[in-house]
Amino acid sequence: AECMISTDLTKFLLIDRKTLVVYLCAVFLYFAIMAVPTAGGVFGTWLAIMLNVFKNQYNEGFSSLRIPHWKNFLKIHINDDDGDLEVFCVGLHRVPLRWTRDPEWCEVGDKDNRTAKGMPSWCQKKPSKWIPLKESKKFQPEVVDYV
Repeated sequence: AECMISTDLTKFLLIDRKTLVVYLCAVFLYFAIMAVPTAGGVFGTWLAIMLNVFKNQYNEGFSSLRIPHWKNFLKIHINDDDGDLEVFCVGLHRVPLRWTRDPEWCEVGDKDNRTAKGMPSWCQKKPSKWIPLKESKKFQPEVVDYV
């Protein structure tokens, strides 16, 4: 027991293998059964209270809830004229849950990700082969912020 509280590393060499294995198993069981679930419960409770009572910590709360809606992404653009950097925050209020194949989408033609017309997919009018099953205004992306 003296070697467990000492800073002298040579005392650890005196521990027999059975004692070390029992000690490591006990530490593993402590962390796996008690410490990790308790810490997760405390953090989850703190997050729930901050989100619901104090109306705070929205970023942390919503990312941990894994809600399928309210998705955002950044589009970064450099102007050709003056070289200014523009950042657009594009957001979706609701993400469609049911999708169907777009009849206007054209198949990829060759290995360079070009269509039969020779155009890369990001230049196409319809780059995605999937569209929402039901069209709705809430599924349309909108610019949330612009810098």
